[in-house]
Amino acid sequence: MPEDRLTSAVQSAIAEAQQVAITRHHQEIDIPEFFKVIIQPGEFGADLFQRTGINVGLFEKEIDEQLDRVSVVEGQVSYGQNFSQNLARLIQEAEQLRQKQGDEYIALDTVILALMKLKNHPLKIYLEKQGLTEKN
Repeated sequence: MPEDRLTSAVQSAIAEAQQVAITRHHQEIDIPEFFKVIIQPGEFGADLFQRTGINVGLFEKEIDEQLDRVSVVEGQVSYGQNFSQNLARLIQEAEQLRQKQGDEYIALDTVILALMKLKNHPLKIYLEKQGLTEKN
């Protein structure tokens, strides 16, 4: 992962997503943990989604449903220490967008846009059903 290419906001969101994974006893940090963090009131994602007409409260409910589906692991386990394959793929897609756009760093808006490029991810499908497209 291009950690040296992530803005401090993305790095902070990943750190907070790790705390979500730890609290929920998830072995990996996944896309729903990341999006749970960035759509909180006052966060960039919440503002962006509101401007595009997405009901952030309903989107958070969808994220929570996705989080509830993740298997809980108990015992001698280190929670939230690794990225899921999906989150790694999301960051890779954001890195490609960063390069294409000529940006120096991967910012939160680039990560959000990268989600819209993932095929068949439940959060992308939800957003598309709400009328959000990559273009808008």
